[in-house]
Amino acid sequence: MSVQTLPSKSLLEQFTDWGDQQRQAARATYQIKDPKMPHKADDLVPQNVILRNDLKWYIHALSNETKHTMYFLGQMISTVVIAPFTLIGEIARLGKGSINAAACVKNIVVIPLHMIAASIKAAYHAVRSTERAIEFVSTGLGLCAWHAGEKIVHSMIGLKNTVLSNYDGTRIIVYQSLGWTLLAAGAVFIPVAAVQICALPIIMGSIYGAINNQFTVRECPEYYTMGHYYDGTKLRGHAIRSNNLWIKPIITGLYATTTLTKWLGLILAAAGTLPYAAATLPVSLAAAMIGCMCIVALVASHLFAASKKRSIQKDLRDYAQLIDMEWNKVRYNSSWSALKDLRQAHINQKRIALQPYPTEIALFDERLKALEDTISSNIPSAYLNIYVPSNISLKDMAKWQANNARNTTGYICAGGGALIITVTSVFLRIFAL
Repeated sequence: MSVQTLPSKSLLEQFTDWGDQQRQAARATYQIKDPKMPHKADDLVPQNVILRNDLKWYIHALSNETKHTMYFLGQMISTVVIAPFTLIGEIARLGKGSINAAACVKNIVVIPLHMIAASIKAAYHAVRSTERAIEFVSTGLGLCAWHAGEKIVHSMIGLKNTVLSNYDGTRIIVYQSLGWTLLAAGAVFIPVAAVQICALPIIMGSIYGAINNQFTVRECPEYYTMGHYYDGTKLRGHAIRSNNLWIKPIITGLYATTTLTKWLGLILAAAGTLPYAAATLPVSLAAAMIGCMCIVALVASHLFAASKKRSIQKDLRDYAQLIDMEWNKVRYNSSWSALKDLRQAHINQKRIALQPYPTEIALFDERLKALEDTISSNIPSAYLNIYVPSNISLKDMAKWQANNARNTTGYICAGGGALIITVTSVFLRIFAL
């Protein structure tokens, strides 16, 4: 019998590969689509159709995730259990001539490494599975809450079509954010400090987002596409295809904050309750610190938004003054590209007037380029195309960028404020409480 000299995968590696294939096969692609589901973003769809489709998706996704988790758990346990027996298997393969001595030694050395890797992966997956389980609970809760609320509203005003986006992924974000807020609202009644502190940032962040967006949606409702690409008044890229001045800012405020605040809650709960100090951070004190942070963020974001708006308006006034052009209502309601010919005509006239003064022409061109670059940089991208400037009006461009500055400042304040609160919590517990 000839001995195979090429090394082969160890029995433990072969088992791992087989387990990975089984887990991936468990995640079947969702294909159960209601025949009445829309194919275009602009289609109006009855709420019952969306509800039926999303319930089918939810059951399918929950089944997939459960099977995937069970397969992974079985694979990790089996890896640890069968690892000692694979040692006998490798020696048996050597005796049969399936592998040479060098490959046998290599495979035996791999066994403890696989056991360590399996333990690490199991710990990671336990955390990830817990997070996914909470996400599924929040998604299901948000799905039920949204459609129950919308059915009540429809029964009152006689409508049938949903205002939710036609895109599946966007609706899931709405369900999850609404569900997270509802879960957090219920968690504050659980008499465990860690749970209450974890829930506080989610609740207060949602309140902050809803209040903040009450201002922003009135200033520029077009801003609220998913990803903030300019969509005009078509509402194709909006999570809520309605400019209702109450429901839209509330829902957009929820999904803009919950992604961040659920992690901030975990960090703050760890800083305030883990047993590295004798004292535990009082829930009332944590609520006061988070509330103050939200107030500071709200004020700062609106100050920066107003400053950004004034800056853009000043650039437009300086540009008009530079080329001797007057702004009027019609021109302010036009886009930058639509005014290209008019702007060029005024620029040519200005250059003719400055022709006897070469130095002045050079300064004019330098200032003109600087202003044009600044104004062009503030034009948002067109929907679903990040490389094409939109046809947004100059008036709305200032409002759009004010909203951009407002939201950016809010996120910066949230991150910085969370860091300050976390450090303060640690010091209070160690030195003051």
